[in-house]
Amino acid sequence: SERALLSSLTALAVEARAGGTRHAPAPPPTGSPPNAGSTGPRSERDTAPADVLSEREREVLQAMAEGLSNKLIARELDISPHTVKRHVANILDKLGLASRGQAAAWLRRHGTA
Repeated sequence: SERALLSSLTALAVEARAGGTRHAPAPPPTGSPPNAGSTGPRSERDTAPADVLSEREREVLQAMAEGLSNKLIARELDISPHTVKRHVANILDKLGLASRGQAAAWLRRHGTA
C-alpha cells in the first residue's frame, strides 16, 4: 500500500541521515528456543561469574559492588583506569546489564564473584 511504502521510505531516509544501515537480526529458525544462535549478551538469569567472566573481570565486579570508583579499582588492582573502564564495559555486556548498580545487584543475587 501507499502508506506502507511511505513508511519504509521514511525509515530509510532516517537511517541514511544517521550514517548507516541497520539490519534487524534474523529470527531463529522455527522450533528453536528464542535465544538460539544469539550472539548478543546472555540473559542475566542464566549466567554465573565463573561461566562468562575472566578472573580479572570478577575482581573488578567485586570492587564495583563494594562501591569503588574506577580510579580506586585501578589503584587496588594496579592497572590503569582505562583498563578498568574496559573491564566494566565487558562485564556489563557479558551479563546483559546497563549500569554499575545493576552489576552490584546481580552480584548480590548470584553470590560472590
